[in-house]
Amino acid sequence: MKYGNSDYKKYVKRMKGVSITTDPEKCTGCGECFKVCIYNGLKMVEEKAVHTENCLGCGHCEAACPKDAISITFDENMNIDEVMDEIIQRYEKIVDISG
Repeated sequence: MKYGNSDYKKYVKRMKGVSITTDPEKCTGCGECFKVCIYNGLKMVEEKAVHTENCLGCGHCEAACPKDAISITFDENMNIDEVMDEIIQRYEKIVDISG
């Protein structure tokens, strides 16, 4: 992560059901995605951007890509209530949100 300490990896992870792909036919290796990624979630492989385990699926790279080479998809079977519960559980580990 470019900002903050390494402890974030204990608590901040990609949500289940979120997938990120880079189309190697569209990716030109321009590096625009690297400029906006604060999680160090990308690496270059054969001059193409590849997402790593550090990628959280925040969408900054997808928005920055001038060639629309990056896609973020969500599992159609995702349950929004389960997703919200997971988010709350993650925050409760690091922040007192009881009021």
